[in-house]
Amino acid sequence: MFRSLYTAFVRSHLEYAQAALSPSSKNLVNQIEQVQMRVTKVVDGLADLDYPERLRFLKLPTLIYRRHRGDMLGIWKHFGIYERDILPISFRPLDRPSRQHNRQLFRHRLVDGVYGLQRNSFYYRTVNICNGHPAESLNVF
Repeated sequence: MFRSLYTAFVRSHLEYAQAALSPSSKNLVNQIEQVQMRVTKVVDGLADLDYPERLRFLKLPTLIYRRHRGDMLGIWKHFGIYERDILPISFRPLDRPSRQHNRQLFRHRLVDGVYGLQRNSFYYRTVNICNGHPAESLNVF
């Protein structure tokens, strides 16, 4: 019962608009994750367990994992389903061969400074995710 209540009421607020604006600093990520840490301690008998053990017992993933998974699903939607023709110029496959796999994405330089908003945009942050995964996991596209 806890899991269904938590996923319906608490996690939906924590993950609101994460695809558009993911937390940009580690401090914000930790603050959001601490909400889940505190909520999992409320369950009877779990307060003395470590955070990963509580998550394992409740069968819940970390919020960092869910953000990463959501970004991968967003990439899959862009390349696999519906938006292949309207991708921005900064989110295109590489023209040249790569050592890692043939699904490498080209990464443009930032134009809004070191700590600008572009660094945390969906297209900029998912290039590292896509380029870092092995070819077997990207052949779904």
